[in-house]
Amino acid sequence: MTYTSLALFGSYARGDETDDSDIDILSVSEGSDGPGLLEIGKIRISSYARGHLQSLAKTGSLFVLHLKTDGVVVFDRNDTLRSILSDFTPRASYSTERSEAAILGWLLFCSEARDSLTPLAQKTMMFSIRTIAYSLMAESGRPDFSKNRVLQRMSDNNLDTLWNNKYSSGNRIDLDALRKFLTKHTGPPPAWIDHSLIDALRSKT
Repeated sequence: MTYTSLALFGSYARGDETDDSDIDILSVSEGSDGPGLLEIGKIRISSYARGHLQSLAKTGSLFVLHLKTDGVVVFDRNDTLRSILSDFTPRASYSTERSEAAILGWLLFCSEARDSLTPLAQKTMMFSIRTIAYSLMAESGRPDFSKNRVLQRMSDNNLDTLWNNKYSSGNRIDLDALRKFLTKHTGPPPAWIDHSLIDALRSKT
């Protein structure tokens, strides 16, 4: 496998990292392998084949928008990654990504994983709420992937509660905050949801 590009993205690329931040790295290679993720402690290496990443760029992927917005290219043979990012075509709507992220959020809401913030539940929740938030930032015409700026711009106490829940290992997910956030930004719960859970939450508030 021949690697063509490496880039840093996320909080360390923006310079707003904290002690809890992951170190996000992108690697691009020639070949046809699908995307992969390698985690070594705080280091997260996202691997993409050049052709696949280029296809994502041309279809307005939120991930490629993230790279284009705050990525820092470290190594780039023949300007491979820079060329891919220059091909990025933004979309007017990211409603599909938002709907899919909402489904994940509601599935977590109904699952047994909601009772404790296990690593899998944590990752699912964070993927759901961040995808929804990032998609709204992208549609505003001012894409942003910084936690602090996104929280400030959205001014949503439920998002603040859920995002900060990431750093409270072992705690239960705040289901009421999750319900209110999903409902506010993606619409009412789907018909297949267990409404007895929602009714129980409402009876406590």
